[in-house]
Amino acid sequence: MSTGATVRRAALYLRQSLDRPDGIELQRKRCKSLADARGWQVVATFEDNEVRASAPRGEDSAWHAMLRRIGHDFEIVIAVDLDRLVRSTKDLNTLIDLGAKLVTVDGEIDLSTADGEFRATMVAGIARFESRRASERQKRFKAAKALRGEWHGGNPPYGYRIEQDRLVPEPQELDRIQEATQRLLTLREPMHAVITDWNSSAITTRAGKNWHQTTLRSILLNRSLLGISSASAPGWEPI
Repeated sequence: MSTGATVRRAALYLRQSLDRPDGIELQRKRCKSLADARGWQVVATFEDNEVRASAPRGEDSAWHAMLRRIGHDFEIVIAVDLDRLVRSTKDLNTLIDLGAKLVTVDGEIDLSTADGEFRATMVAGIARFESRRASERQKRFKAAKALRGEWHGGNPPYGYRIEQDRLVPEPQELDRIQEATQRLLTLREPMHAVITDWNSSAITTRAGKNWHQTTLRSILLNRSLLGISSASAPGWEPI
């Protein structure tokens, strides 16, 4: 009776910066095809969707979930290319220390050999360089918009809306900020008195929810409204 070869266990790691319907699925198809061609059993798939290369992957990310299972549930990690899997030599060294065998669709890298480790380190270094360069370009772009007096990303601060890349006053929201400021600083009322009155009067937040002290506090301490940010609202005096 032939015992046959032991089927090797593999996991797929899929990542994309923007949520594109076909992006993750195309990666999955390509990685699964490679596993099938090698006769490997895919026992797990890890997806980090809308995770940019420059963004940190926290403990609740698919990346960390995968790291915890390497060497226990599988030995091989398959990704479309190295850039999708690691963003720095630190990430690469983590995989090396865990004894993972990394295989990419666009060219296999065997971390168990000195040559494979060297080539992977070079690729990871280039990926890190590209990530940092992209981040620097984005910062310069935002700084240039701020110097022109244009809004440069994110939700506008409470009290303002965006029109043609510029902040314009939202009268009702500004009235609430001024009311809260006067009651807190001039009349010395507690914050819960303000939010109680607003909730009782069916005045909701921008998201249509009830007010809480943390919500109002974050608005009043917003960097833009305090005049700290270069994109602070024009004409607003720090409270």
